[in-house]
Amino acid sequence: GKVDTVQAQIESFRARGGVPDVQTYTVLIRACKKARRQKLAREALQQMLRVGLQPNTQTYNELISASRGPKQWKTAVEDFAEMRAMGVAADVRTYTLVITAYSNGRAWRRARETFDAMQVAGVAPVSATYNALMVALRRAGRVQDVEGLLREMQ
Repeated sequence: GKVDTVQAQIESFRARGGVPDVQTYTVLIRACKKARRQKLAREALQQMLRVGLQPNTQTYNELISASRGPKQWKTAVEDFAEMRAMGVAADVRTYTLVITAYSNGRAWRRARETFDAMQVAGVAPVSATYNALMVALRRAGRVQDVEGLLREMQ
């Protein structure tokens, strides 16, 4: 598959004396995500760290979005915690992905806390962020909170 090809390309690149960089690994993680190979995406990140490369926001966004399914939401949240622990800045896409993960896990309070923390961090929500939080609130039957969020958006 495409993922195996990307990995083979990295090995080939290395064999020719090339040194894969952050972008190389980010592309590999994206390819793993598209192939729904979440464990391979995580392995690519571990390999990246072993060779001394610091993942960036885009790298973690790809990794977090690889865990977008309802059963993998905790992995997405763990990846976010690791990202923060490593001092990598989260952007609006990161926060939206994490809010979606909490929504998938039916953890509306954590989704709301993440939304609030995002704003405290100076990251402005976009319509996708509001939508992700509204889905979490709606799933929890928090109709008044959804209405409040709609008012906040106006």
